Amino acid sequence: MVTLRILFSPHSLTSFRKPSSYGTLAHGPGTAGDSLSYPFPSTLAGVLAGIAYQRGLCSPPESWRREWDDVRGCLQSLFGGDVRLYSGFAMLEGEDELRYYTPYGYISRGVLAEFYRNTEEYSVDRLVKAAVREPRLEYTGIALRRDSKTVLEEHLYTTYYLAPGAIRLSYTILIDGSSILPPSINGETVRMGGDGKTATIHVEEAGGDLSTHLILGDGGGCGKWMLQLVTPALLDKTPWTLGEPILLDEEHGLKLASLLLGGEVRDKVKTVILTVPKTDPTITILAPGWSIAMGRPRRPHLLIPPGTTIAVEAELDTIESLVARGLGEHVDLGWGTTIAVCTG
Repeated sequence: MVTLRILFSPHSLTSFRKPSSYGTLAHGPGTAGDSLSYPFPSTLAGVLAGIAYQRGLCSPPESWRREWDDVRGCLQSLFGGDVRLYSGFAMLEGEDELRYYTPYGYISRGVLAEFYRNTEEYSVDRLVKAAVREPRLEYTGIALRRDSKTVLEEHLYTTYYLAPGAIRLSYTILIDGSSILPPSINGETVRMGGDGKTATIHVEEAGGDLSTHLILGDGGGCGKWMLQLVTPALLDKTPWTLGEPILLDEEHGLKLASLLLGGEVRDKVKTVILTVPKTDPTITILAPGWSIAMGRPRRPHLLIPPGTTIAVEAELDTIESLVARGLGEHVDLGWGTTIAVCTG
C-alpha cells in the first residue's frame, strides 16, 4: 500500500475563518474575523475539488442529486476513482516528519505518543513547548464603498491571520495511493482559506501504509487505547434532547462516544471516558459549507472539535478498522480523522 501526502503550502498570510458572520460592514453580537489555527477538512477538499471543476473534469451539475455530490464527484474525477482523505496533519519546513493537530498546535508523533502513554508524568507545559503553530497577526482596516472605493467613516474592522515567518507549516492530507491515480497537481498554485490567499500544492510519497501514520507506536498486544480527533467530526444526531443544555456529564459523554464510533465497531469497543477540549469552536451546530449541487448551505450537523479524546479498550484489528474509517459522518472528505495511541 502506497501512502501519498498532499501538502498545501501558503505563500503569505492565511485565514481559516471561525464559524461566524463576518464582513467589513458586519457589526454587533456574533460578528468576528478570527481565524482557526487549522483548516476545516472542507477547505482542503474544496480546493482539490475546485481544481477538477476548473479543468472541466467533473460530471455535469445536472447529475448531482445529493448535497455532497459536487465535492465527491469532482474528487473522483481528479483522482480517477473513489478517494478517502485523511486531514489534520502538517509538515514543518525543513523537516520530513508528519505532525498531528492538537489544541496546543501541531506535534510530532513521538512526543504525542509519549504524552498519552504517560499523562501523569508528562506535563501539559512540555506538550505546549513541543507544539508548533503559526503566530496570529491582528489587522485593523476601514471599510470602503464598493462602487467608488472611498472610505466609509466609522466602519473600522479587525481581522486575524496566520502569519508564516520563522515557522512555515504546510497543511497536509494523507491518502491511500494504491488504488488511485496520483493527480497531476504537483506545483499547482491555488487559492485557499477565507480571503482566498494563494498556496502551492506538493504531492509526495509518505512512506509506509496508512495505519503506520494513524496508529502511533507499536500496537501489538495492546488492549487500551487513546483515540484523538485531529479534525472536527460531524454527526447528524445528538445525545441531547431538544431544549436540553449541552452538558458533557458521564452519561452524555458515553452517548456521544457511541454516536462517534458508529454501529460497525461499537460492540467491539468498551468506552472508558470521552473528553472534549475547551476550544473555540467547541461542540456546536454547524452548516459545513455551501453545496453547489443544491444551491444552498449544507444541512447543519453537530460539530465535535479536534483534540477530543476517547479512552477505549479494544483489540488491535478493531482499532485499525476504526482509524481507517474515522469517527462520525462524511469521513471520506477528511472529517473525523482519528489517530490511536496504545496506553496499556
